[in-house]
Amino acid sequence: MKKAEGARSRAPAYAAAAAAASILAFYFFILPLVTKKAAFRRRMRELEGAIAAAEEKNLALRRERLLLEENDPAYLERYARDNFGWAREGEIIYRLEEAK
Repeated sequence: MKKAEGARSRAPAYAAAAAAASILAFYFFILPLVTKKAAFRRRMRELEGAIAAAEEKNLALRRERLLLEENDPAYLERYARDNFGWAREGEIIYRLEEAK
């Protein structure tokens, strides 16, 4: 009977050791993976935002290219005024410098 009592008294120690091993395994193996996954998800959201912005810019540039290829006189005039500083005869162009 003494063996049975000794085996029962060791059960809490084995349970405590198993719990400690589980906590250490979580701390050293699983927790770093969880934090790394959160960092990857955060970076993925940032990159998705950058992709969306690049797609919008690409769409705007495609529209501009189509308007330039169509030789629309009103658009070509506005484009020349905005990008090259062109003006009609008799017009005065004022350029405002931004404060530094």
